[in-house]
Amino acid sequence: YGLSIGPDGTKPKGNLEEFVKGFDVKAYADSMKAIGVEYVIFTAWHKAMYCLGPNAVLEKSLPGHTCNRDLLGEIADALGEWGIKMIIYAHPNDGHDLNPEEKKRVGFVPPQKGISRLMPKFNDFINEVYAETAARMSKHPNVIGFWWDSWNANGHAIDMPRLRASVLGAMPRAIILSNNDDPRWIDFLSLERY
Repeated sequence: YGLSIGPDGTKPKGNLEEFVKGFDVKAYADSMKAIGVEYVIFTAWHKAMYCLGPNAVLEKSLPGHTCNRDLLGEIADALGEWGIKMIIYAHPNDGHDLNPEEKKRVGFVPPQKGISRLMPKFNDFINEVYAETAARMSKHPNVIGFWWDSWNANGHAIDMPRLRASVLGAMPRAIILSNNDDPRWIDFLSLERY
């Protein structure tokens, strides 16, 4: 939420709860309808894993990184009223933005150039977070899947086939999109270029 830009060009003030409280779901859904989109890729979390909805696993490990309002669910429902599909963007390897204590708590190991390794504790954590998110979002029929930023700079530290299995275990209909083209864990490639 900290990277969001408001209509007036400013970044949000206050904490996560204040940000989600001020989000106008109806206006957002109505604007997507007016534009004529078929689907929306909406960010659940990115920088420092601040989730725009409740998630008990995430809150237990990173207190204050979730909110009480289920903004994701509300947006899904509002878009669904217009027949618009929703894909959840949630970064599976975004521990690099956490502070040192938070990194230790969830087992995130900062990357080391040229070293490729899994992070067992972080993989357990992120799989549980995704499984809970997928289970919650599976209740919204217009939510069709997840978009993952692969961020391979961290030495392929996430077990992506395992993460895919965790998501599909909770949401069997989910499709997985990513900027990484490994066919073991994605359905569709969506290139990211700078």
